[in-house]
Amino acid sequence: PFTDDLGRSADYFALAAGNNIDQRVLARALNDRDTRLALRAIDAVSQVAGGSTLWEGLEGSRPLVEAMLYPNRRVQYDAALAVGGALPSEAFAGDERVIPLLASAVRDVDARYAQVLSTDQEVYQGVRSVLDAMGYRVLPRYATLTDARDSIAETPGLDLIVAVTKGSDVEALVDQVRDTPELAATPVLALVSRTDAAALSARYERDALASVRPISMRANELRRAAEVLVEGASGGPITENEAKAYAARSLKALRDLAITGGGSLDPSTAAPALINAMNDGTAADPMQVAGVLAVIDAEIAQVALMDQALAASGSDRVALLGLTAHSVKRFGARLESRQIDRLIDLVASAQGDEGTAAAALAGALGLPNDRLLPLIIGD
Repeated sequence: PFTDDLGRSADYFALAAGNNIDQRVLARALNDRDTRLALRAIDAVSQVAGGSTLWEGLEGSRPLVEAMLYPNRRVQYDAALAVGGALPSEAFAGDERVIPLLASAVRDVDARYAQVLSTDQEVYQGVRSVLDAMGYRVLPRYATLTDARDSIAETPGLDLIVAVTKGSDVEALVDQVRDTPELAATPVLALVSRTDAAALSARYERDALASVRPISMRANELRRAAEVLVEGASGGPITENEAKAYAARSLKALRDLAITGGGSLDPSTAAPALINAMNDGTAADPMQVAGVLAVIDAEIAQVALMDQALAASGSDRVALLGLTAHSVKRFGARLESRQIDRLIDLVASAQGDEGTAAAALAGALGLPNDRLLPLIIGD
């Protein structure tokens, strides 16, 4: 890594340059499809940019907004985190992308998607088996990129394209991928005849986003070729630890936005995705998700918290009842009548910490005396 005579790194100079320069570097990286540089530029922006100066001096350009459309999920998530962390005070074109990205980062971040293009079902299955073993979710077989477009559009992002093709078609395929905005930074591994591979491999040797290999290579060689290509293009797949870190950072950003009012962003739009993450077990820490829902101003958030509390037991139920009470105190009573009926039953029957938590929620709701008095006097 670069350091000057005083031991100062490139990151030091990036931070000292400030938000304006760092976003201009980001714009250059996006234009050049340099994913690694884009990530470093976003990291610098996230440490120096504030809501009031987020777009200052950029003359109408919005590199961070463009980064949220860049076809690499690390770049998308980091850009959304940078914007959300800056707490923008004024609306801007593209601000509707921030909250959905933060919400999606809470679950299923480390999923990897690959598309295999082949006219031959048997060849497709052979390539697919290798990619399956690598942890990719392989999309259905299509012969061409045009045919696969609708299927690709349904994924959160495509991490790899493997094309079984003729050598004469490789250049056109790579150009088509690069000209497709949502795929512009997706690496392409072209599998061709050994003769074509020998003729074409040198042409793509310095291309970080494309590689040509012989289709006759063994499974372990195919695996290694895919690993090297993806690592060079994007830094490799998002790991489990990275996914947990993204989830934690996104939840913190959503919580901060909810507590501060969100500025130009509306964190309540994240509620449906957060509820799904809490309920279906895809979130790394469902209780942390519940903590964010407790500060989001949305009726469905409070209702979901109570449903989760009623379905839970032990210390989890106590904690969820407390979070529901926090939501009630912050936003008022939004529970459904069926939930209030269940709560009154709980107040009457629960003991210890659970009974205390249920009573506290009942008190926060301000239930009518005629519903609580029989419980108090034992009638």
